[in-house]
Amino acid sequence: GGAMTVLQAYVDEDKNESFFVCKWSIDEGSGAALLLVAGSNGVVRALDVSRQQLMHTFAGHGNSVNDLAVLHKKPEMFLSASKDTSIRL
Repeated sequence: GGAMTVLQAYVDEDKNESFFVCKWSIDEGSGAALLLVAGSNGVVRALDVSRQQLMHTFAGHGNSVNDLAVLHKKPEMFLSASKDTSIRL
């Protein structure tokens, strides 16, 4: 089989974070590709992959985030589903 190469890696500032889900999105203003990541801490982080930096942290869930869904017609919007039984837009 073919070899795989890691192009980028992100290590969260919280060493206890475990990521469960990631989805691609886009920054509406700049058009930059964003990677949304979420997990055990109940926050969603938006990473600008071209600049290799954290753009935003979305907090509000009371438990881990288990899934993310990006709206196809409006990729700057997303839903997050949490173990706290809530879904946030």
